[in-house]
Amino acid sequence: MRRIVIQSAEFSHSGVYTCDAIDDIIRFNFYLVHMCCLNAPTLPPEVERSKSIEAGSPIILQCELSDPSAQVFWYKDGAKLLPQSGLDIQSDSTKRTLVVQKAEFFHSGVYSCKTKGAAVQFSVEVKGDLVLFWST
Repeated sequence: MRRIVIQSAEFSHSGVYTCDAIDDIIRFNFYLVHMCCLNAPTLPPEVERSKSIEAGSPIILQCELSDPSAQVFWYKDGAKLLPQSGLDIQSDSTKRTLVVQKAEFFHSGVYSCKTKGAAVQFSVEVKGDLVLFWST
């Protein structure tokens, strides 16, 4: 028996593989499907994708994975987010949480919880009274 073993298969390994023997040719299609969905982030049932937050309140975004060891990156409007003062990125088993301690207007935007090959998006709008100061 002849076999091919692909260690740590990725999407790029999908395609047509051929086994040429002296008196026979065997072709088969290999499509990697489960990898995309195995660690794809999902939303817990109580979580909404569109949030309206009052200025000064915390923003809490959460996605859930099937694999607790999967790596997740958070993005805002396409820019990768890193932990910093007032912004926490938390990991608890299969849940990944992004917390903005005190929402300001510039925190409005589209946030993404991304793993390799999959993402969940949230739309966040920060609302509140706009106070203007001017001097005469």
